Amino acid sequence: RQQAMSQESKKIVKFPPVKVSPIRCRIGCILIPEDYAFFRDVGYIANCFPGVVIRSQHLHVDNWGEINAETFKQAASAITKTSAALQPKGTLDVVGLFCTSMSFTVGLDEADRMAQIPHPDAKVTNMSRAVLTALKELGVTKVAVVTPYIDELNESLMKILEEHGLNVVSFGGMGLSTDKEITEVDPEYIKECVKLVDVPEADGFLICCGGFRVCAPGFLDEVEAVTGRPVAASIQATIWHMLRLGGVKDQIDGFGTLFRKH
Repeated sequence: RQQAMSQESKKIVKFPPVKVSPIRCRIGCILIPEDYAFFRDVGYIANCFPGVVIRSQHLHVDNWGEINAETFKQAASAITKTSAALQPKGTLDVVGLFCTSMSFTVGLDEADRMAQIPHPDAKVTNMSRAVLTALKELGVTKVAVVTPYIDELNESLMKILEEHGLNVVSFGGMGLSTDKEITEVDPEYIKECVKLVDVPEADGFLICCGGFRVCAPGFLDEVEAVTGRPVAASIQATIWHMLRLGGVKDQIDGFGTLFRKH
């Protein structure tokens, strides 16, 4: 009897209608297998944009080698399959390949085409297209560049930049060939490299690689304060481009002129 009374005395609560937070934009990111920087650096920026949902999938490849053209060409066939794993289908507003050197090696249009196949209604970009768009938006025509790449990738990057109307006035590469090496580069060292490529005729800078850890709040502002000119960086530019393509136009401090004014 005591048990029956206890059950009868339980309070059954009826909740009011469920309230949901509105989703402003859904972004899908295709990552290389050994991406170490994405979750930390994208998180810094994404936390500033309520209502933005970011989904990601790593490329499904069996043999991911050194960071070079051959590795990228072999892995390119996995872009569409990996994009298809971004679920649920039909909900993404923007989708794109999150690797600068892979996208310019595969080709900007081809990288976009393969990423968009499973999501035909989504807008599409890639890291190379995003940095080019960001440099144009910043009004940069004479660019100084810092990369971690080996020579063959540096040559391809310079060609892409010049084909899109940029005058590369200064350029430096670190000769690194693995994602682990690139992600371990100290941000302060990257800042010093920016100073080394600085020449008077440069009207802006490109820190080029999604593996560089340069999106801690305030870091890009510090680099711009040192150089006195705008800076585009791969992760910063790509999230900015995806947000703008998805209709999110908020301007925020802490991540350079690109997010503060554009």
